[in-house]
Amino acid sequence: MRLDPKTLLRPEAYRHPVGHLELLETHISWVILTGEWAYKLKKPVNFGFLDYSSLERRRTFCQEELRLNRRLAPDVYREVVSLNAQAGELCFEGPGEVLEYAVKMRQFPQAGLYDRQLSEGRLVPAQMEQLGRLVADFHQQAARSEADSEFGRPDQVLSPCLDNFTTLYQLEPEHRPVLEALVHWTEMEFKRLKPHFSARKRDGFIRELHGDLHLGNVAEIEGRPVPFDGIEFDPELRWVDTMNDLAFLVSDLEHRERPDLGRIARDAYLEETVDYDGLALWDFYVLYRWMVRAKVVALKKAQGHPEVAGEIRLYLSQALARTRPRPVRLVVMHGLSGSGKTHYSQALLQREDIIRLRSDVIRKSLHGLSPSGHSGSGLGQGIYADEQGQRTYRALAEKARRILEDGHSVVVDATCLKRAQRDLFRNLAAELEVPFEIVSMEAELEVLQKRIQFRQKQAKDPSEADLSVLEHQTQTQELIGADER
Repeated sequence: MRLDPKTLLRPEAYRHPVGHLELLETHISWVILTGEWAYKLKKPVNFGFLDYSSLERRRTFCQEELRLNRRLAPDVYREVVSLNAQAGELCFEGPGEVLEYAVKMRQFPQAGLYDRQLSEGRLVPAQMEQLGRLVADFHQQAARSEADSEFGRPDQVLSPCLDNFTTLYQLEPEHRPVLEALVHWTEMEFKRLKPHFSARKRDGFIRELHGDLHLGNVAEIEGRPVPFDGIEFDPELRWVDTMNDLAFLVSDLEHRERPDLGRIARDAYLEETVDYDGLALWDFYVLYRWMVRAKVVALKKAQGHPEVAGEIRLYLSQALARTRPRPVRLVVMHGLSGSGKTHYSQALLQREDIIRLRSDVIRKSLHGLSPSGHSGSGLGQGIYADEQGQRTYRALAEKARRILEDGHSVVVDATCLKRAQRDLFRNLAAELEVPFEIVSMEAELEVLQKRIQFRQKQAKDPSEADLSVLEHQTQTQELIGADER
């Protein structure tokens, strides 16, 4: 008996009261909304990369979906249930022959979906910062691939990239010239980055992650972001590099013409993980993720939705633009604590594709502290001793060098009150032959004091500067020289 999902839009198909019944459909599943509960059924399809062709496989993947998504959404994913048929009547958890299996989920308001919030102008920077930190925490706790597993080996990283193009060649032959250019870039970048892929596997960055982290798979529930619908059908697509997983979220926002929100999420993620080395692979994974989405849209088009053709063209044009070199620069903030350096650098990274390095974050990471952790160190002591300050600036310069060499602009958010500190970055820019700028922030002393006191009261910022630090800075700072202006 072949299932027609529209037959489930009847109250008799459920063993609980129902409200408004609604059917949602993707290229691989049906979701029935009932009011309090939602039921997700897998279509009996086989796309090669995904095989739901037998009832037993669909049951197995329902169980996997439950296991994996409970990590991020335990209150949403409840159980796997059967859809039974008796005398031609269908009922979930009812009598008779098992016709299908479904994942039973607690229904959440569709208005909370991040893609819907974005389209309605309701998605704001604070939500993306919160999501970036949540994803960072999830990544840091996720299971790590064994050293001898296939996951994360360079050739295994390349395989799904090429699979995307194989499908697109078949479904979108009119785009073959663009696809060939993107395949060539992918293969050349893979060869260049192969040592990086090996290092990432060796260093434990291949983990069991979400695998499908785009805006349509994130919902706001009770005031917090909840990612759901992670990949269950192919372990190779979820046992991936942490940068690969993050790139899907950020690239989706870029595709939807809100790169500013994506950069906020990435900045928050990098502050929590301090994984700036992973940026070497950023463009490779962004292009890969756009090709994943292009393939999904092409499959939808092949199922009778010609209206999505324009979106395929947009993905391909954005991917082609990603393969072209872009100019980079090094920007250094300067100013007393509370002068607005972090506020300005935040605005800068929202306006342009630039990576921010905050001295407060890097300093704490060197001592095993999270950005929100408190060191307990006073002025000139512990992590704020002079030698630790020098160590922090050396680490900032080292990270800035690698990020610039990887093709990203950098803004260093630090006080840079000493001439030697500014010269450290000035000389780095000269060595790498990239433009260099100093952004100097100033404010009245009373304003600085009020800002610092407010920041201390909020206790949310990585900075631990207090009024005694501000007084010390005003007495010991080395002002911007004429040759620096």
